[in-house]
Amino acid sequence: MVDSINWVLGKIPSNYIQLDKFIFHKDGGFYSYNYKKNINFCFYCTNSFMTVQTTVSAVTGKNNISLTQSDMNDYLNKFEVIVCSILSNPSKYNEIPKMISRVDYKIDVLTSNELEKSMYLKFLTQLEDKHHYLKKNSDYVSSKYLTGKYTMRRYNLYSRIEKTHNKEDELIIRLEVQNLKRLLIANKKKYGITRDLINYWDISMWKSLLVDELQGYMLLGTHYKIEIAYKLIDDSEYTDSMKKRLKKFLNDTKKYDGLTKTRNHYDRVTYKKYIKLLQTLRYSSIGVTTKLSF
Repeated sequence: MVDSINWVLGKIPSNYIQLDKFIFHKDGGFYSYNYKKNINFCFYCTNSFMTVQTTVSAVTGKNNISLTQSDMNDYLNKFEVIVCSILSNPSKYNEIPKMISRVDYKIDVLTSNELEKSMYLKFLTQLEDKHHYLKKNSDYVSSKYLTGKYTMRRYNLYSRIEKTHNKEDELIIRLEVQNLKRLLIANKKKYGITRDLINYWDISMWKSLLVDELQGYMLLGTHYKIEIAYKLIDDSEYTDSMKKRLKKFLNDTKKYDGLTKTRNHYDRVTYKKYIKLLQTLRYSSIGVTTKLSF
């Protein structure tokens, strides 16, 4: 449920750190150290701050982590051991200020078979290419990535096996929201939420920053095959003329391979109107049944 957590530590006197373990980058004026895969340190000489990039699984050695107090304590205890391994004097650990600079939340959709997985991926890849200040950079067959130049978050929706190449991930689709430093700073200014891990290792925060966020983008709800959508339109109280136009709109989404390309064939007001009318009928896409794995 929590994937990546990045940290800012400091200020830290340089003599607190075993810099002989690090590689110095003259051009950038910083030191870097790879503890192991997905755990990386950078120490910046100009301001005496150190960043630590981690994933929860790399720190804990576990893939299934819940948002419980015990799992958070396990992560923090092992994180302390890792940081202390690069300190000249580990007893100084508690003196070092620490705050998070990014937290990524995830949910894994476990599909039943390859057909269901391909249907779900088709649904994901045909979602809008723009959402709020996010937009798609490239087309991918098995994934959808939305990002922005000065964004507070990113969306990553992808077939898990394409990234890990592990057989056990073959039928899993990962839905992920990366919550960046800008968002954490904004939450502190607007709501007084400090950048302490305890504030983000929280089920309500996970729901707000992952589930609710994706719901606004993915049009979560009941998804129907197009024949059933036609019947819902026919059974509605819309005029015959509107029913005909909505059916044509649905046909166009199929004809133009998704909503984004269909948008180019309608004016903005009409497009939004048809989407709203269809949402009222609880239509959003083809039918897909899923199991959620945390």
